[in-house]
Amino acid sequence: MNILFITDILERGGRERYLVEILRGCKEQGINTVTASFYAGKYESEYRKHTTLELLNRRNRYTLKHFAQYYNLIRKYNIDIVHSLSLLGTCYIWGIARITGCRFIEGSIQNTGGETGIMSHLLTWFTNHSDLAIGNSMAGLKHYQVRDGFVIDNFIDLDRFTKQSSGDTGNIVMTANFTDKKDHETFFTAVIPLLEEGLLNGIYLLGKGPLLEKYQTRYAASPLAGQIHFMGSLPNVEEVIANCDIGVLCSTRRYKEGISNSVLEYMAAGLIPVASDIGGTSEIIDHEVNGLLFECENPDDLQKKLRKLLNHQYDTTKLHENARKKMADKFDYSKNIQKLFDFYKQLLD
Repeated sequence: MNILFITDILERGGRERYLVEILRGCKEQGINTVTASFYAGKYESEYRKHTTLELLNRRNRYTLKHFAQYYNLIRKYNIDIVHSLSLLGTCYIWGIARITGCRFIEGSIQNTGGETGIMSHLLTWFTNHSDLAIGNSMAGLKHYQVRDGFVIDNFIDLDRFTKQSSGDTGNIVMTANFTDKKDHETFFTAVIPLLEEGLLNGIYLLGKGPLLEKYQTRYAASPLAGQIHFMGSLPNVEEVIANCDIGVLCSTRRYKEGISNSVLEYMAAGLIPVASDIGGTSEIIDHEVNGLLFECENPDDLQKKLRKLLNHQYDTTKLHENARKKMADKFDYSKNIQKLFDFYKQLLD
């Protein structure tokens, strides 16, 4: 079995971590994979451990040359299945897969509203005209009006999380790139007062992006500057978040949320997850059962939930137990990767 994966860039966002876990599983199963990407990235070497890597024309994503490049890749590697996690890539390769007889999987639904306008309509069309449509949340499949799609839950290798939160550090973390797709403003508005009151010891922010400098500058001269840690993009996320007790994810109404790897990593590392109640997040967090949900873009509601948590008004032992159970039942790496492999086999039968 030879599979060609299509992606945009070799970075370490949620979509990219999802792909890396698939590639690792394929290698373990002896499945040959090729990954075509428009751009390289900081974590190119991590991808090369698991797959044959082909970088396309990086100077221009919008060129007719990509049609020929994808066609040549399919012929060169005798591809059986094309699995796309890039809508732009799908626009180029969908017809080529049809012409060459490859099975085509549209798997780029990793959100519940990230694509808008014509791109949203294209994603719906391609998803409903592929051999198999895969999303990582029911919310995403419903948003894009997928008729016969399947959910493959995210792949989280719990063996990565050997270090667990002690639960008594007084630290809080948010793992998200600093772009308009995430709501750092709500995070800071809610959390800074808790830091000032001494309910928190430190704030850790993992991620990079165009808005990072804005927040670094805002708090550079603050008396709290020594307690606000901008960590950038790190390869060892699991080690850093384990030094915190609470993991927060603030999403936006505009871009919503799919199944966030950040939230799953919080749970895997023994943190209590607190996240915006939007998109697919409620498929991970059962409110007051294994974590907390707050109204999206509402810093007052977020602060209220955090204050109750920090004042021990929730049974944190139960929250932790239920989070571990949810991870084992729904987001187990071995179960979910096998489910995907079963789909691959069915397509070729």
